[in-house]
Amino acid sequence: MTIFGLSTESSNMVNTLIDLKLYLLTWNVVGRPPIEDLREALGLGEPVDVSHIPDFYGLALQEVSCKPHDLLAEMIIEDPWVVAFRDILQKWGYVKLKQIRLQGMSLYLFSKREHITHIRGLQTSYTRTGLGGMWGNKGGVSIRFNAYGCSICVVNCHLAAHDSELQQRIDDYNSIIDHQKFVDPQTENIITHDYTFWFGDLNFRLDEFTAEEIVHLVEKKNFPQLLLKDQLRKVIKLGQAFSEFTESPPMFPPTYKYNIGKSEYDISKRKPAWTDRVLFRFTPNAYENVTLSLKQLHYGCHANYEQSDHKPVTSSFLLKVFSQPKEKRVFFLPIKDWRVNSDSAAWYTFSEGAEPSTWDWIGLFRVISPFLLL
Repeated sequence: MTIFGLSTESSNMVNTLIDLKLYLLTWNVVGRPPIEDLREALGLGEPVDVSHIPDFYGLALQEVSCKPHDLLAEMIIEDPWVVAFRDILQKWGYVKLKQIRLQGMSLYLFSKREHITHIRGLQTSYTRTGLGGMWGNKGGVSIRFNAYGCSICVVNCHLAAHDSELQQRIDDYNSIIDHQKFVDPQTENIITHDYTFWFGDLNFRLDEFTAEEIVHLVEKKNFPQLLLKDQLRKVIKLGQAFSEFTESPPMFPPTYKYNIGKSEYDISKRKPAWTDRVLFRFTPNAYENVTLSLKQLHYGCHANYEQSDHKPVTSSFLLKVFSQPKEKRVFFLPIKDWRVNSDSAAWYTFSEGAEPSTWDWIGLFRVISPFLLL
């Protein structure tokens, strides 16, 4: 394990910017554990270019199993999805910073180990929208944090399903926006962060087309014509929901609804649709004398995965942060050994000018030595 102490206080940042790469994945897994190799979905299929792997991963799942025996097992051991993600990511020097679960919605945040001491203000929040806000089968979960002096929020949601539930999806979005609050007064809600990423099973459908017409247009790769009837793009244009966000037009086939175990649509009960989406927003002029920027590197689906009736969707971004934020630090003296079932003591010092705060925290992260992976 690796232990770091962080003071939540920080002073003015040096106005030099660097790029951080954030990789996002959303997947409705229909209650099934990981069956297929996840490396390709994480952008780590062979060969891996180590110089271009992400700095952070935000991994969003919907419909994770909520069966009683699975929930009971997770009280003893970690859920199989986080284990599967960690088994891959730890090889490349990642540790899990945070996770949050609301019934079937899970959100995991992984970071390269080298960035951990530049993380501040990790917080989570959630909003239930099922059964009028009483049930968590639908809703949203979020993780917010500061990295190198800039605030970042990632939101995973699962909105109301079915073609006819458009108004409920709009209401779900606005409920999540209104109810998710954070302690930091500078970023008290989702959209007041420097960078916000909203992804998940949004469940927006395609109006007017029949299922057969959609399949025909997909085969012709005529995605622009389909997007004219996409409910999400309509509500953004009307300012009803997600108007604070941007989405690049998805130039990949609709990611729902497939026959499980195949890569062909099941149109017996549902029309294909782009239910799984990634949206983003940022505030370029959040700081004096510096301009933040955000660049989307890719946005696509992974059609080769067949264990769900949804295809996983991923996107990656370059975001600007401060190269040398003047963060107040805590330094721990070497800890010689750990004792099981026994109290231990740790000694630390503050950097010059730092003062302890009630919001300070100690992060204990599970790390496997790279020498054990050889």
